[in-house]
Amino acid sequence: MSAKQNKKPPLMYNFIAFSVAFFLAILVAGSIAFVFSMLQIIKTNKGNELSQMLEIGRIKLENSVNKELAITLKMASSPLIRHYFVNPNDIEQKKNAFMEIADYRRVLTGSIFWINDMDKKFYFDDTEPYILNAKADENYWYPMTLYKTQDYNFNINYNPDLNVTNLWINVPVFDDEHKPVGIVGTGVNLSEFIDMIYKAYTGKAELYFFNATTGEITGARNVELVATKKKIEEELGNMGAEIFSNAKKLKPGETLTYNTPDGQVAIGTIPMLEWYSVTFSPIGVSDYNTTVTKLFLVMLAVIVLIFIIFNIFIARLLKPLKQTMKSLEATSKYKSDFLAKMSHEIRTPMNAIIGMSELALRENMPATAREHIITIKQAGANLLSIINDILDFSKIESGKLEIIPADYLFSSLVNDVISIIRMRVIDSGLRFVVNVDSEIPDHLFGDETRIRQILLNVLSNAVKYTKKGFISFSVNKETTEEGAVLLTIDVSDSGQGIKPEDIEKLFGNFVQVDLAAHKGVEGTGLGLAITRNLVKAMGGNIDVQSEYGKGSTFTITLPQKVASPKPLATVENPEKKNVLLYERRQIYADSMICNFDKLSVNCTRIKNDEELYEKLKAKDYSFIFVPHVLLENVKKVQSDLGSKSQIVVLTGFGNAIASNDLSTLAMPAYSISIANILNDMTDNTFYYGSNTIARFHAPKARILVVDDINTNLQVTEGLLLPYEMQVDLRLSGAEAIQAVRKNRYDLVFMDHMMPEMDGIEAVKRIRELGAEYLNLPIIALTANAISSMKDMFLANGFNDFLSKPINTIKLNAILEAWIPKEKQVKIQIEAKSDEESDSSIKIDGVDVKKGITMVGGSAEYYLQILAMFHRDGTRMIEEINKSLETEDYPLYTIHVHALKSACANIGADKISETAKALETAGHQNDLEFIKLHNTSFLTALQTLLNNINAVFAAK
Repeated sequence: MSAKQNKKPPLMYNFIAFSVAFFLAILVAGSIAFVFSMLQIIKTNKGNELSQMLEIGRIKLENSVNKELAITLKMASSPLIRHYFVNPNDIEQKKNAFMEIADYRRVLTGSIFWINDMDKKFYFDDTEPYILNAKADENYWYPMTLYKTQDYNFNINYNPDLNVTNLWINVPVFDDEHKPVGIVGTGVNLSEFIDMIYKAYTGKAELYFFNATTGEITGARNVELVATKKKIEEELGNMGAEIFSNAKKLKPGETLTYNTPDGQVAIGTIPMLEWYSVTFSPIGVSDYNTTVTKLFLVMLAVIVLIFIIFNIFIARLLKPLKQTMKSLEATSKYKSDFLAKMSHEIRTPMNAIIGMSELALRENMPATAREHIITIKQAGANLLSIINDILDFSKIESGKLEIIPADYLFSSLVNDVISIIRMRVIDSGLRFVVNVDSEIPDHLFGDETRIRQILLNVLSNAVKYTKKGFISFSVNKETTEEGAVLLTIDVSDSGQGIKPEDIEKLFGNFVQVDLAAHKGVEGTGLGLAITRNLVKAMGGNIDVQSEYGKGSTFTITLPQKVASPKPLATVENPEKKNVLLYERRQIYADSMICNFDKLSVNCTRIKNDEELYEKLKAKDYSFIFVPHVLLENVKKVQSDLGSKSQIVVLTGFGNAIASNDLSTLAMPAYSISIANILNDMTDNTFYYGSNTIARFHAPKARILVVDDINTNLQVTEGLLLPYEMQVDLRLSGAEAIQAVRKNRYDLVFMDHMMPEMDGIEAVKRIRELGAEYLNLPIIALTANAISSMKDMFLANGFNDFLSKPINTIKLNAILEAWIPKEKQVKIQIEAKSDEESDSSIKIDGVDVKKGITMVGGSAEYYLQILAMFHRDGTRMIEEINKSLETEDYPLYTIHVHALKSACANIGADKISETAKALETAGHQNDLEFIKLHNTSFLTALQTLLNNINAVFAAK
């Protein structure tokens, strides 16, 4: 070996080359990821800023125009001005009219003009009047306003002398016979308005307004574009054509943001003027000058420093290593030390990057920016995992999947799974059928938690990817030689199915197949991969058969040891029980017949009333199973023939029946629930009307109900009476906070929309009172029961929500879930009698029967609610009139919102619908609709109050 080789051993060269290449790879990958993520953050933030700029501009412009328009309309309806326009030569009337116009000029912010149709004199501010040539092309607005306009119109005018653009509001003036006699109008300085927007926005952006019909620019920083009537496509080229095309697709009030090669673009609507607004801003290097960039550069410098120190350290380490390579053990030891130290040195800066990402996530930022930071954090974690795999040959940090078997009840597992999936199927319109072999041993030995996870994963996928049709869940068993059972679980659906080429990769990690067909379906692609690993770990297998476009079937086989041979479900004396199944739905009929056969119960299916009559006439059956929609048919035939068969009503989950002498069976019916019915072991909940009565008492529980309408408070209190809880009522958010400070509550029902302090603000302040208030269950009460509301409430500190009018089934579920279990005293329920209804209560326009049902079924309590409604309604009429006089439309909206739910609670559905329409108009600032319909609404409400008063007078 030469002296030169002794000074520069090949090992040093190899390590330096490897470390440099590895460092550069990490640096390039990290830099690319950072730049890409920052670009996405910048685009999102810039898009939000531009959208906000347009929205603020739209609101300010519409408010400004609305204000000027309202004043101009009043001016046009002034008797003094109208009389002057009819007799322009009357000196006295002219004097009075000019004084009136002077008063309006003081409140208008822009210029003012007027012209009568007799002498065509055009007056403009304080300038000398002149005779207007109404036939000139530039005065096109005159005949259009005078003869083609009922209320008002707008036109754009560019003043070259002042270099400004004005939006003119033209209002025709009519005489007593509604003939046009002149025009009054005012102007809004668009140039000044646009300059104000630019001053408020610190970024680099261009703003344009253009009309909806031709794309002609109606407002811009460069007013010459307005003067020359240039179109947006001509000004912005290809980008302008795309902007105009996208703008025409927007609905009123919508805003669209998207990215183009020229920068970020935001398009908005201005419905009042039938205009669009657009702003765009390029993305430049200056946009990257953020705290996150500085943080990344600091982390990069730290990594470089560590790399240098690391190489110096390794260089020193390799120097003595050269002298100890005579022994393989020594070489292996040094190699292990080298890998351990290198892994530690690289993981240290990576952990710093991940930690700083976590700190950044604690700051306030847009949701999309947060997602990108999370992506950076996850990418850092993934990169750290890769480094561990490369450097740590022993994979110290790798985990192992554990299966923990124990005795469990298979019936409990099946019931849990069916209940969970049934809740997810309720609103989907799918039919859910279950076939569970009744001969499966109930006491098994296995990992119940893992089996539940497997079943829920596969069934949830079936629900998620099936838009219409059915979901089928079947469990059968096969006894093995070892005395164990092999469970065969089939989950079938009528969904989109899986393409043959996708089946092989279906169980891969992070795989979502056929993304085009399943666009919008959320998921990580890990569910089936985890399921397969769990099944394999328990010695089972999972397979799938699918026909694309028709559906799929997942088959799972799981071996389980038998703890006790007692079967899952049996029927006592099945030979003495025969069933008549009146079921028209083929899929449910097949499933139930299969379950009856397994239980050795004789079942005869019928499809119509004629067959029902024939079968019952021939012989009596032990049970008649019938869907609730066909219940009355069966009861009539049974009454005609004198049949004594026991009726079992098949209901949808959560539905109710209006009789206390009938058994109910929630669909899907399967062996366990059917056997319970036939053995008379059901825990029936009795129903009256459409509401369940309380299934428990809670005399030691204390709850608070908050609502700004006394009627709503009393309705809620009435619905809570059967639970015998201590109920406190409050009329505002401020009173609620005081009550919570003073008393300890188990549950709070909080109304959403209230004047002064709404429910969201009240909950926020309650949560800020201290740690003991963070876990106080607060349920939102709202009449806006749309699907997106629940997420909004949960995000604002609520624990759950309950829609108004209150459904007692949902109320009972809320109370069972949130009232402490130790305070719930289970009771034996007796059904209420129909005698409690009072047919003597008759009110025009009110569904009295529904109203009695809504307040808990008591006619006496319903009368109390009516009395409270009469007092609230009388007060509300005054409050609504007052809010209109002061033009406080947000408060007006809150009042009609409250009346919407209060009317629905007593059964006055028509007035409730009108209130709902007025509430919507209030949210949309549709003042014309409110003015048009409010009077008839208040008249109908007053008539209702008079009718209610007449009821009490008669009694």
